[in-house]
Amino acid sequence: MKKKSSHKKKKSSKRCKSDDSLSEEVAWLIGEGIAEAMLCTTPIGDRKIAISRFEEAVELDPNNTEALNLLGQTRLQCGEPSDARDLFDRALACDMPLEDRITLIQRITETYESCEDYTGAISYYRKGLELCGDVADFHDGIGYCYGELGDCAKALEAEQRAIELDPHNAEYHNDLGYTYQQAGQLDKAMVHLGKAVELDPDDQLARNNYEHCKAEWDRAKRQP
Repeated sequence: MKKKSSHKKKKSSKRCKSDDSLSEEVAWLIGEGIAEAMLCTTPIGDRKIAISRFEEAVELDPNNTEALNLLGQTRLQCGEPSDARDLFDRALACDMPLEDRITLIQRITETYESCEDYTGAISYYRKGLELCGDVADFHDGIGYCYGELGDCAKALEAEQRAIELDPHNAEYHNDLGYTYQQAGQLDKAMVHLGKAVELDPDDQLARNNYEHCKAEWDRAKRQP
């Protein structure tokens, strides 16, 4: 989209501010955008205002990964996947520590998952594996998405890899056990759900899944 000349003059004047002042203005714009985005589910919220605030922040600081990511999230939620992908890719192209890059991938994929675009989420989990190495959480995320897409075979493969990388993670055992249950492999499901409860006795989700699977397993054993 072309910018009006008056907007360019405004942008130029902002560039003349000190670095501290510029950072403060970018932070303010991001905060305003987040607040407006959170109000979008209410009558007083306006997603267009949120987009405008994030766009201004990106214009002032083109390498601000938070502003790029938030603008991408909002574009995706508005049904503009191509624009969203461009923004996410720009954010990932910025220089940052590995830990921050992993967090950014997690935030991007969470947005796709919240929009039930599991194919889009998988593509960024895979991009994360390319950029960040063999991260167990990304494999687990791929497994979750394939599970939502109804592809148990690919879900199991990904979740098994997550456990190979982090065998003492209760969440990964719970996810693998749940997928085995969905696939009808109750014996294997019981093993991993039981392991999840053993590793984290306070995980109520894992405990509920284990009890539900055990009940199904008991019914199956009683059948002639």
